[in-house]
Amino acid sequence: MRLPPRSWLRLLLPRLRVIVSRRSEGHTLQSAAQAGLAWLRRSHEAAGDGGIPAFYDLLRDAWAPSYPETMGYLLPTLLRYADRDDRAAVGPMAWELAEYLLRVQTGEGAIPGWGPNAAVYIFDTGQVAQGWLAVFQATGDPRFKAALIKAADWLVAQQEPEGYWSRHQFGGHIKTWDVRVGWPLIQAGVALGRAEYVTAGRRCLDWALTQKGADGWFTHCALEPSEPPVLHTIAYAIEGLLEGGLLLNEPRYIEAARRAADALLARQRPNGSLSAHWGPGWRPLSRSSCLTGDAQMALCWLRLYQHTGEHRYLRAGRRALVFVASTQILDGRWPPVQGAIAGSWPVWGRYLRWRYPNWALKFFLDACVLLWQLEEGVQP
Repeated sequence: MRLPPRSWLRLLLPRLRVIVSRRSEGHTLQSAAQAGLAWLRRSHEAAGDGGIPAFYDLLRDAWAPSYPETMGYLLPTLLRYADRDDRAAVGPMAWELAEYLLRVQTGEGAIPGWGPNAAVYIFDTGQVAQGWLAVFQATGDPRFKAALIKAADWLVAQQEPEGYWSRHQFGGHIKTWDVRVGWPLIQAGVALGRAEYVTAGRRCLDWALTQKGADGWFTHCALEPSEPPVLHTIAYAIEGLLEGGLLLNEPRYIEAARRAADALLARQRPNGSLSAHWGPGWRPLSRSSCLTGDAQMALCWLRLYQHTGEHRYLRAGRRALVFVASTQILDGRWPPVQGAIAGSWPVWGRYLRWRYPNWALKFFLDACVLLWQLEEGVQP
């Protein structure tokens, strides 16, 4: 591994001891979820602007700016968790995030990335649209419906006839994992009775199918074209196709997602983790693990169990969640990371090295709630 500069190393040494001693007796998925939710509340307080920071940076001992994209898809997670556990503890934060996102939406309906003078992006707008739909369905507040329609109209206007998006792309390249924009468009179209949104979402998912190999591998699935795909973006592609397919009852989309999920399941490590990076033919390229991707795949496998009844998906999902929970820092001597989940495990892995992103907890909480519902026999 590449060590940080000596000055940073002196800063990190006592904290690395905390990371090494992360485990706690009696740690369960329930306690892990509660600790993660507490971390989200602390990060919300640390932001000071009504948002949630993108991540906590271990090297800089600092919080990043608030991140609209992930705050958007955190909203359904928080509302789902609030319904299950404690709305009084979770609801106020969700409403503040929703209001923050109204403030940052542009006049044309788009959502910017994070940081000052950020550009607007297709993916970010899709995730926030999904959050506004959840808030509108929970509250009936017409402001969120209006913001959702404006965002969806903008997304449809930017879409290429083939179904992908080439403008307003982070990094300037097309992405198969934009199916996680197509899925929110389908959700919005079904919920609001807007056929044009469903059509646009279908076009996106149909285009993604043209990027799939016989073994389920997707092209255009990396964060950067010069790098191998990270599990996080591969899981985005699987989730978008799976959820869009389940919503539309479209076997083509479900089968594409299932083929890719099966390829990863066959390569799940005994401890429940997966490689952080992958090459064609589903070749694992990393010793480290992308914890966000592990949680995402837990969620996808659990959804496949719900759809098929095949217990191998239930076992794989639970195993992945237990692994992610085992990496969580519970030591209270270091509040900025207590309850957090790192980008990589070990924390110096390639994906978000030395950082603790809010979206890792988003997918972890989603998967935990679904697992509990399945185990309790409750229809999600």
